[in-house]
Amino acid sequence: MKWKPGCLVSAILHLLAGVVFGVSIGLVFLANEPQSPASLDGDTHRRLVQSLFRPQSKDTKVLHPGDDIFDGTTNTTANTKKSDSNWRNVSIVCWLFIKHAHAFLKTSRLVNNTWGRKCNKIVFFLEHYNASLPAVGLNKELIDGRLNYSSSIIVLGFRYIFQKYINDADWFIGIIGSQYIIMENLRHFLSKLDPNHPAYYGHKLGSSAGGTVFASPQSGIVLSKAGLGLLGNEGHKGLQCNNFPYGEGEQFAMCMNWIGVSLMDTVDESGKSRFLVASLSEQFQPQYEAFICRSPIWKDLEPQSCKQPAQAVSRELISFSEYMPWYYPGYEYFIYSLKYVQP
Repeated sequence: MKWKPGCLVSAILHLLAGVVFGVSIGLVFLANEPQSPASLDGDTHRRLVQSLFRPQSKDTKVLHPGDDIFDGTTNTTANTKKSDSNWRNVSIVCWLFIKHAHAFLKTSRLVNNTWGRKCNKIVFFLEHYNASLPAVGLNKELIDGRLNYSSSIIVLGFRYIFQKYINDADWFIGIIGSQYIIMENLRHFLSKLDPNHPAYYGHKLGSSAGGTVFASPQSGIVLSKAGLGLLGNEGHKGLQCNNFPYGEGEQFAMCMNWIGVSLMDTVDESGKSRFLVASLSEQFQPQYEAFICRSPIWKDLEPQSCKQPAQAVSRELISFSEYMPWYYPGYEYFIYSLKYVQP
């Protein structure tokens, strides 16, 4: 059977029309699909981060990765006056819990190459001991009797730090999960506080049914030297610090309440959050309000968090979650190396 020229042209036109129609429908569906935090394109992600860390005046110093390693004398940060320079001497021991050994090498390398190198000391914990990794296995410490038992990873982490490093710093920060810490802002914040006061700091949350107010482990928990001393010397004596069926944040709060360590505010003068529970991508998404502020289990207690989440981030931001640590070098660039031209 032979195709006539007219029939062939008609068939080709019909085929092209079908392809164009199919592609158009697909594009419509894609355009109307809501973005998840992980689906933000690189340019959008860049603008979100840049909007938080852009210099505030023409006098702002632009830092470079080689200039900002803490050595007790030469560290600098943007938006800090020369007369207010004692923050550089604030000593901090950091510890980070990484649950699975298979994620350890990548995560620890990224942390050590970015914010972790600015800690006076940094300690990594694993749930299970692994002789091939430079990390403390909490299960081995318990089995060997070097740590008193607690059902709380946060209590165990700080308990270990008390035994090994209580005299090495004035402040101690514990992190469960993937968190990026702007160490210069943390030091500046802590420089105005007294490490001899038994207190701890983080993003305030509470149970939706009322009751315990606690600091989110996902935002990092900062404990003063006096608070760590009380935990190490008194915390092993009661069930409140050792064995009860609550979430990590609530467990730690009950323990702190029992030994007399207070949870303090960390919001800035405008009520905006210095410690974020969410990642930056989530914080600027409409879904954030539904996730944080309408939870049937717990509620956000920081003043601005549930009013306008995208406007609730302090210009003195200290910490934020980041579930993909390979973004850390990018944040390092935006915070310390990017030059922003004032409009």
